[in-house]
Amino acid sequence: MAKFKNVFFGFLAGAAAGAIAGILLAPDKGEVTRKKISDNARRTGDNLKNNLDEKIETLRTSVMDFVDKVKHNFDKRSKDLEKTVDEKIDEAIKTVNP
Repeated sequence: MAKFKNVFFGFLAGAAAGAIAGILLAPDKGEVTRKKISDNARRTGDNLKNNLDEKIETLRTSVMDFVDKVKHNFDKRSKDLEKTVDEKIDEAIKTVNP
């Protein structure tokens, strides 16, 4: 998660630096510059949303895989425990009623 934060904040910092450089170095008229900034901001927002959607899907898949493994392990251990309890009950009955 820390790696994702670093990438995320690096992405935002790069986008901001690019926008500022674009404003300061733009030879275009103000209206054209504003349109470029608007388009760039929209593209940056779209990229950010797509990256975030991908990360969320990856996380969702990982969580679902983990839940499936936990369920499988729980079912297996539950059956093993049930078998052991049944065996101990049978042993106790045989001890009481030889």
